[in-house]
This record gives sequence, C-alpha cells and structure tokens, in this order.
Amino acid sequence: MEGMSNIIIVSGIVRSGTSMVMQMLEKGGVDCIYDNNKSPDDFNPNGYYLNKDIRNFGNHKHILERADGKALKLFANIVRKLPLNHNYKIIFIHRDVLETLNSYKRMTLNNKDAVISSYPTKQILKKDLLIKNVLQWIHDCGNSQLLELNYSDVLHDPMLAANQITEFLGVSLDKKAMAKVVDPNLRHVNRSTLEYVRTDRAPLGVAEVINEFVKNKTYCEIGIGEGHLLNLIKDAKFLFGIEKTLYGVERSKLLYPHIEVIHGDFFDHHDKVEFDVAYLWIIYPICKEIIDSILAKKKDTIIISGMTYYYHLDEADAKRQKYIKNYPKTSNAATWNESIDLHFQELKEKGFDIEIRQIIGDHNDIFSVAIIQHKGP
Repeated sequence: MEGMSNIIIVSGIVRSGTSMVMQMLEKGGVDCIYDNNKSPDDFNPNGYYLNKDIRNFGNHKHILERADGKALKLFANIVRKLPLNHNYKIIFIHRDVLETLNSYKRMTLNNKDAVISSYPTKQILKKDLLIKNVLQWIHDCGNSQLLELNYSDVLHDPMLAANQITEFLGVSLDKKAMAKVVDPNLRHVNRSTLEYVRTDRAPLGVAEVINEFVKNKTYCEIGIGEGHLLNLIKDAKFLFGIEKTLYGVERSKLLYPHIEVIHGDFFDHHDKVEFDVAYLWIIYPICKEIIDSILAKKKDTIIISGMTYYYHLDEADAKRQKYIKNYPKTSNAATWNESIDLHFQELKEKGFDIEIRQIIGDHNDIFSVAIIQHKGP
C-alpha cells in the first residue's frame, strides 16, 4: 500500500497498561499524539496519554491525518473504527481481565482499596470476547501489523519489552530510557491478592453434574443468564432454556445461536413445555414455587437446584456472614438456608430423595447443588 501513512496504535482494554506503553514510546523517541485532557493522578501518575476526541472517534478520524509515524492510544473498543486508508502498527497489551476490572473500579471510585465484591464472570467474558474480536479484525483488515505484549511480562523484564517494541517498529529507539519507564510499584492490583465472597452467576462446573442425568432426555434450564452453562450440556435428546430478562435472551442468541431460548417468566410457559431434567439457581421462595410446580406436573422429573454459596457453612462462620451481607438486602438471603431445609424436608416426606453435592466455583469457592429425584412409582 504505497503512499499510505504508517501510524502506531497502542491498544488494550482500560487499565491494561496502555499508558505505560505510550510513555515507553515517548521516552524512546517516538512522537506521541495526546492532549492529556485527563490529568495525572494517583492511579496514573505519569499521565493517561489520552485525546479528548477519542471517545467520539467516529467523528474525529481527522486526527489520523497528522499521525504518520506517530503513536496514538486507542482503547480496544475503538480499534475496529480505524479507517482502512492508513497502515497501522498496533501494539496490543494484555493484562489479566480481572485485574483491569478491579483497577478500573478503584479508579472510578478514587479509592485504591475498593473491590468488586462479586466475582465478575459476565464482565470478564465480555472483555474476553471484545479482545478476541479486535485481534481478529486486526488479522483480517490487511493493513495492520500486530505486536502483542503481556503486562506482567513487561513489568518483569522491561528491557525485553523495549527490544520487542523497537524491533517491531523498525526504528532506532532509546531502549534504556524505555525500560526505565516501567515501575512495578504502580501495579496496585494483583489477581493473587483479590478475594470474592460470591460469583455473579452459577459456576460452570455444575455442567458436570447435569450431564450425568441428561443423556437421551429433554433438559430445561430455568434462568439461563447469558447461556454459558446451557451451552455446556451434552448428550441431551433436546435442550432449551427459559430466561426472564430480554438482555439474557439477546446475549444467548448472539453467543450461542444454536440454543433454543424462551423469553418470559417460567410460570407463563410451564404448562406449554415438557422436560425430564431441569436446573435452576437458588432464590427462595421463588425456587420452592418452581420446584413444587414442576414435581406436581411430573413427579419423576429430575431437578438439580443450585444452593446459596454459604449452604455448607455453619451459621456462625465469618465467611457465611460475608456472603449474606453481600447479597442484596431485598433478597432476604439470610433466611434462605432455613427455607431450603424446610422445603427439602417437605419433599422427603413426599417420597423424594435429595442428594447434596459440592462444586468448585469459578474462583475456587464452594457452591452446592441439590439433586432431587422421586424414590419410586
């Protein structure tokens, strides 16, 4: 593509180390385009290297006309808006997504000790998908070269990163000055020190239990979220989900178009659907109503019911109290275990077996499920 400008793009998701890479380039001798409309602070003491027009980049692509041979910072969600009449050398920096989400939360709250109380599985999946799509776009667009860096690796060996960047750009840079920029002390969030009291969805490990019971049967998941668990169910004769939120239905159709999802409240559809095995996550008392209605219609239905994250913990356990505190007050979650036990006792008296199994969750925490089956004819 002769005659086209060559622009250096530094990209990654927010809080992944893009500002650090921009500073490395600048200290190395690359002309960087930024106006620092966001002033340096405790979270980025060396500056953010931003441009005020970037958020509305679609209307401000003219900034690229003066960027030949220069570096510009664009977050990952903007990269695919780049016009194809330029050549790009894109430096994409990866950082553990969980760390970036926590770092961003602390920055927005201006509190270095702030945390995301629930393990943000859905947000992590969204960021992972964004990164995947951006890298695929870079690969497919035909006018871009790509260098991928890892945030932790740069902190560990900044001189190696400086060498990689210099070789990639094919220009002479001050590598010692570039490496000197990197300061591991500015890393305020590390995955190994993060703790959560619950996840924002049932752990995908539940699929292993469900798959024991669904072979050659019709399976229904009640409350599918975005469909991640439903997508892992194998060997069922037929499977489908029921999801109350339109967001969940739309996300599931986007991510897993092969899965059938019914939109609406379970009770609006129960009389119209048939299934042999069902799974639902725990929210009492609504789960009691759902389970009882399923078994009243077809008592030999196998029901796998998710439990509270503190079901296996003693009442006085400190972690159990953290769990309860973390649930929304409106859920009245503090009474759920008592409600669950009373419900299970009722079911046992009606001739149902109940087996409790424990699952290792997405962040190595314990999640329990109850397998409910009728004993006999």
